[in-house]
Amino acid sequence: MITKNKKIHVLIACLICLILLTACSARKFIKKGDMYAAQNHWDEALDNYSEAMEKDPYSKEVRLKVARAKFEAAAFHLKKGEKLLAEGDYERAMLEGQIATALAPSIKRAYFLTTEAKKRKDAIFYYSTGLDFVRKGKNDKARAAFKKALSLNPALDDAAAELNKLQADKKTVMGGYELNLRSKRPITLKFKSAPITNAFDIISKLSGINFIFDEGVKKKKTSLYLENATFQQALELLLMTNKLFHKVVNENTIIIIPETKAKRQQYQDLLIHTFYLSNIEAKKAVNLLRTLLKVKSIYVNEALNTIVVRDTPEVVALAEKILMANDMADAEVMLDVEILEVSRGNSENLGLDIGVDAKITGKLVDLSQNPTSNLTYGTLKRFSRSDMLFTIPDIAINLKKSQGKVNLLANPKIRVLNKKKAKIHIGDRIPIVTVTTNNGVTSDNIQYVDVGVKLNVEPTIHINKEISLKLTLEKSSLGEPERTGSGGTVYPIGTRIIETELRINDGETQIIGGLIQDEERGSTIKIPFFGDIPILGRLFSSESNTGGKTDILLSITPHIVRLKGIADPEFSSIWSGRGQEFSSQTPFESFSEEDSKVTLPRPEDMGVPDLDTMPAAPGGPEAGLLNQNSRAFVKEPAKNSLASTADTKGATISW
Repeated sequence: MITKNKKIHVLIACLICLILLTACSARKFIKKGDMYAAQNHWDEALDNYSEAMEKDPYSKEVRLKVARAKFEAAAFHLKKGEKLLAEGDYERAMLEGQIATALAPSIKRAYFLTTEAKKRKDAIFYYSTGLDFVRKGKNDKARAAFKKALSLNPALDDAAAELNKLQADKKTVMGGYELNLRSKRPITLKFKSAPITNAFDIISKLSGINFIFDEGVKKKKTSLYLENATFQQALELLLMTNKLFHKVVNENTIIIIPETKAKRQQYQDLLIHTFYLSNIEAKKAVNLLRTLLKVKSIYVNEALNTIVVRDTPEVVALAEKILMANDMADAEVMLDVEILEVSRGNSENLGLDIGVDAKITGKLVDLSQNPTSNLTYGTLKRFSRSDMLFTIPDIAINLKKSQGKVNLLANPKIRVLNKKKAKIHIGDRIPIVTVTTNNGVTSDNIQYVDVGVKLNVEPTIHINKEISLKLTLEKSSLGEPERTGSGGTVYPIGTRIIETELRINDGETQIIGGLIQDEERGSTIKIPFFGDIPILGRLFSSESNTGGKTDILLSITPHIVRLKGIADPEFSSIWSGRGQEFSSQTPFESFSEEDSKVTLPRPEDMGVPDLDTMPAAPGGPEAGLLNQNSRAFVKEPAKNSLASTADTKGATISW
C-alpha cells in the first residue's frame, strides 16, 4: 500500500514539473516575441508568439499577442508590397500581397494589391507576346495581345504605340474576305442630291472594289458629307442611310442589295455550329440565345450538354461570344464548422442518506385479500418480540458538487457550390409507431423523426471575396414516451431553432449561440421528526439540487475554394449590330473579325501562376513566413522606345 502511494506521489510531482517547465518555455518565447515587437520586426515576433502558443495553447495573453502580431505583420507586408508595385517589381509585390492576405484576410487592400500586381505582370507578358508575334509576321495575334495588355494595364504606353502602328497596317476584312483595296488612305466625300449609283462609282474608283447592284436597288438620290473616313466606314454609312445591305462575293466584288426581309433570306448564307458547354446548362443557354439573338433553329442535346445552332455567320459569331461570357465555372466554398454543446449547470448532493428497513419473522399474511380469514386472534396472540427484526439504518454521507463542461458534437468540413444547400444532422432517427385499425385488422405504421442537431447552410459567394450565409440551426431533444388511447406511442420533442442571414469575409470566423435550455430540479430526503428539527434537521436529511443551462454554439469559417468565373472584357461587352441586323463589328470602324477569334497563350500556360489557382501565400497560419533572401525577384522587361505612326492625308472628292 505504501509503495502504491509513493508511485502516485511521484506521478503527481512529475506532472507538476512538466506543467512548470511548459509555462517557463512559453514565457521564454513570449519575451523574445516582445523584444522583436518593440523593434517592429513583426515577422520574427509572430514566429515566437506562435511557438509560445504551441507550448501554452490556452493562454489568453499569448492569443492576443499572436492576433496583434498577425495584423501588424500584414500591415508591414502590405506597405512593402505597395512600394514594390510602384517600383515595377510586380512579382514580389504580388507575393507581399498574398502574405498580407493570409495573415489578415479582413484587410481588403492586400487582396487588391495582389490582384493589381497580377494584372500588371500579365500585361507585360501579353506585351512581350505581342512583340514576338510581330517578329513572326502574325499581326492579327499581335493586335489581340496588345489589346489584352492594355485591358489589364491601360498605362502601358508601349503596348498602345505598338497597337497604333499595327492598326495603320491592318487589313480590311469584310464577310470573311480580305479586300484588295487600291488605297488605304482616308477619304472625304461630299454628295448633294447625287444619284446613289454615282456615289458607289466614286468609292469604287478610290478603292478598286467593284460594286454590283441588285435589281431591286432604286436609282434614288442621296446626300452625304464624310471627312477622313475609311473605306469600310464610308460603305457602311452609305448603306445604312439608304436602307441597303451588302454581300461580299470575293476580294474585289461586293453586291449592293435593298434592305428587305425577302432579300435578306435570298442572299444570306446560313451556318450550322455546335457549341460544347462545360458549366452552363444547355436549356438555360438556349433561352439566353433565343432572348438576345432571336435564334429559331436551335437544338439541345442534354446528354452531351451541347446546343446546335443554324443561323447566319454573324449570329453564330455573336452566340459564341455570349456563351463564352456565360459558360463560366461557379464559385465554391469550404465551410469549416464546429458545433459545441456548453453545459453551464451546477449539481449538488449534500447531506446524509439514511436507509430504514424493518422485517418481521414468523408468519406473513396478505392483508390485501381477506384480512378476516387470514389474520386471526391466535396469530396475534402468538406474536412476540422475538418475531420482529430491525436493521440498523445505512448512513451515507454525500459531498458531491459538479459543474458544466464543453462538448464538441461535430467538426465537419463541407465543400459546397455557390447558392447550393448543405445539410448536417447529428443525432438519431427515432421510430414512432402509430396503430391503425381497418375492418377489424390492426396494423402498425412506423414513422421516423430526426432528433438532435441539424444545420442547413446556403452560401452566396460574391466577387469581392465576401460570403453571404443563410443559416438554420435546430436543436431538438426527445421527451418521455406517452401512450395514446389507441395504443400508439408519442414522444414530446423539445425544439430550439435559430434562423439568420449574415455576410462575412473569406476566412472570417462567426460564432452563433443562444439555444439555451434552462432546467432546475430539487429533492429532499429526511427522517421523520428528526429531519424537521430546525438547524439540527440538516444532520438527518439529504438534499439534491440540480440546475443548469445547456447552450448550443455554432462556429463557422468559410474558405473560398474558387471565385466566380469572370469573362474577359472582349466577351463581356460586345457590339451586336442594329435592330434586326446582327453583327459583331464595331460601327464605322475598320475591324478585323479575325482579331476576336485569336487564341492567345495564357500566363499560367507559360509557367506564370494564375491568381485563382495559386496556393496560399507562405506566411499564413499554416506556414512560416518567408525571409527576404528566399523571395524570388523577377525583373520587368526593358521597355522599347517606339516611333510614332506617320500621319496620312486623305483625298477629297466633291460632287
